[in-house]
Amino acid sequence: MKKFKGTLLTNFITEEMHAYIEPPRKSGFPATKNASCLYMLTNWLQKDISVGVGVSHGMLRKWLTEPKFRDTIKKYEEKFAKIFTEYWILQSEKTEISFDALVDRDTYSISLAREIFENYKIKIPQLILQKNWKAAFILWQAVKMMCALHIPVYEMVPFNLNVKELVSAEMEKAKKKRDFSNLRFIFNVLTDSF
Repeated sequence: MKKFKGTLLTNFITEEMHAYIEPPRKSGFPATKNASCLYMLTNWLQKDISVGVGVSHGMLRKWLTEPKFRDTIKKYEEKFAKIFTEYWILQSEKTEISFDALVDRDTYSISLAREIFENYKIKIPQLILQKNWKAAFILWQAVKMMCALHIPVYEMVPFNLNVKELVSAEMEKAKKKRDFSNLRFIFNVLTDSF
């Protein structure tokens, strides 16, 4: 198992594990079961996850058949996807932007990558319509770097063509109003491709 310090995913997993309060017996997940849900956000082998949390591989496979266990994994995927999106929007406010938080992007599970892409598909048009070009471009770059490893290009292209059409329309409006303050970011979105 690879471990990365200071990345979005490892920080998320660590914080969620520390924040988890184990419920009384028979009324919820033990801490090891919750930790297993969190480690399922990675692409680590089930065998490695079971060793890491201290349960047998058979027990982890049994948990994976339980709807509540799968729902908990989905809940964590949705929560992390929102954190991922908000993190990159906040990064866009900085003058120096580093993509070091994505150094572990090859360890994201495919289902986590898909959840991030679905969240991105909702957020990016909102940023464009709010004319938050820099945030849109930074989020675009982060998702592109992450998704390139997990999601086939043919799934991303139709959505990104729609985004480019939306940006083109906003650029035409800006030209008519002679508002060129964000033209560089608009141009970067239009000329960038997957």
